[in-house]
Amino acid sequence: MSLALLTQYSFLITFIAFCAATFYIVLERDSLPVEYRATASIAACYLGIAALNYFMMLGYVPRDGTFETLVKFPTELRYVDWLLTTPLMLIKFPSLLGAASNRMLLILLIVGDVIMIVTGYAAELIFRRGGSANEAWAFFLVGCIAFLFILYLLYSVVSAAQEDALGPISEGLDAMKKFILIGWSIYPVCFILIMISNTPEMKVTRELLFNLADAVNKIGLAVIAVSAARAVARDRELKDAMARL
Repeated sequence: MSLALLTQYSFLITFIAFCAATFYIVLERDSLPVEYRATASIAACYLGIAALNYFMMLGYVPRDGTFETLVKFPTELRYVDWLLTTPLMLIKFPSLLGAASNRMLLILLIVGDVIMIVTGYAAELIFRRGGSANEAWAFFLVGCIAFLFILYLLYSVVSAAQEDALGPISEGLDAMKKFILIGWSIYPVCFILIMISNTPEMKVTRELLFNLADAVNKIGLAVIAVSAARAVARDRELKDAMARL
């Protein structure tokens, strides 16, 4: 299978994966402890948004194995997705910890994320329209600083707060932080690759990497959060059973 055809089909596969993941989270929601159901609702929301957005993107991606349509793919659709879904992904951290007591953390995460997405799109737009490379790199740098700020919040504020969290929740938060650290790093790397080598092959490769990163990061983060909440439910059921003996 050619790179172009593989990338084109990856849009369809990712769309189906998001639909399945949304359905799974919705089904699992009522089996979770009450205090963690909001986290599942948030996950279902951003997965549903991602599924709808990929359905829209499928209309721009025929499966004919050619590079032309992929090279001209409207990147704006991705930024619409990210502007809506990435804040929801980050909200899951204070949600698992108890949103009421972490309101400032929630606000700072959203502000940092919006800055990251907006400046990233500005850098992309300047580069695609043949603007100043220095200006594009400047916006990209601001976006990277915002990303580092998000990581700082996760590895300082969240890490401190999770010391008082239940074991499964703390372990889940640790895994989720790794998804943000490693998984989200793919996006700036893809931008750098295009700035260095703006060939049709690199553009198509970037779309493939974006699809893979979107699926792994969004679905992985949702499954980890729900699994942590389910572990809490199992622990409670076990303690109740032991108490009845």
